[in-house]
Amino acid sequence: IQNKLLEAMAMSVPVVTTPVAAAGLRGDDGRAAPLNVAREPADLGARIVERLRASATDPTPDAAARRFVQERFSWAASGRSVDAIMGAVIDDRGSHRRC
Repeated sequence: IQNKLLEAMAMSVPVVTTPVAAAGLRGDDGRAAPLNVAREPADLGARIVERLRASATDPTPDAAARRFVQERFSWAASGRSVDAIMGAVIDDRGSHRRC
């Protein structure tokens, strides 16, 4: 589900989701993704209609969602994450050799 949300966000499509699906979409700084979260099933339909109407006149929230994906889920961002993990592993292994 989260990949589908990321795909929609990357295309600047208005997204309304549940708290469970949105929970894993946080930046490294802990900020939540710019999503519309419907906490109650009865609220889901109303939020979708509201978001679609709003996006017709103001695409800013959808643009923010696209930027969120571009900054955190691009190949470059993924590469930085892998580099950081590899660097930590190499540093950790080096410290064990010195002991």
